[in-house]
Amino acid sequence: MSGIRIQPNGPYVLTGPLTIEDGEGNVITVAEGRIVKLCRCGHSATKPYCDGTHRRVDFVSRPTFEPEPVAAREARDGSDPSDA
Repeated sequence: MSGIRIQPNGPYVLTGPLTIEDGEGNVITVAEGRIVKLCRCGHSATKPYCDGTHRRVDFVSRPTFEPEPVAAREARDGSDPSDA
């Protein structure tokens, strides 16, 4: 099953099949059943991939995932839903 799992105090664990597009438009294809771990702590030497540094820096994550409120996202991005 493809999806994203958040490892407690660790990386995002993505299971293929899926594609990842980086900021330059490069596409990485993850085959079915393959796993990619993406850094959440910000300290990996191999960003965007996890290299296990979160253990050394004692990264502590939120206990649960909470989607960002729409108003906060709009304020951050400078978007206004009434412009649509």
